[in-house]
Amino acid sequence: MLHSSQIVAISDRIRSILLAAPAPPSVDEWAARFEIPVQDLTHVLDPRPEALIHADTLIDVIAAMAHVLGVDPTWLLTGEYNTEKHRALEAEGAPTVAAVRERVKADLEIRA
Repeated sequence: MLHSSQIVAISDRIRSILLAAPAPPSVDEWAARFEIPVQDLTHVLDPRPEALIHADTLIDVIAAMAHVLGVDPTWLLTGEYNTEKHRALEAEGAPTVAAVRERVKADLEIRA
């Protein structure tokens, strides 16, 4: 189970990647690249601590970012880069969204 402070931290890391470029793509463009609903990505990018983010939505965004951008999902979850897990996930080429989603769900269960 994630606490609100953890969700805020994850959302901050996601925003640091998606919105940090001098001319970042729009939320609509990112959602299209990630093949997720714009509304879901908008919720995850909401900087307000009281914003409610459903765990499945958060997992979907993390999985899409790992798949499309090659971002380490463990870093998105914890803020700590895990070389071993990241390399294992990418050992057979770009990981599928389903593979990343299962990995993220397993990581969340370990922390529960």
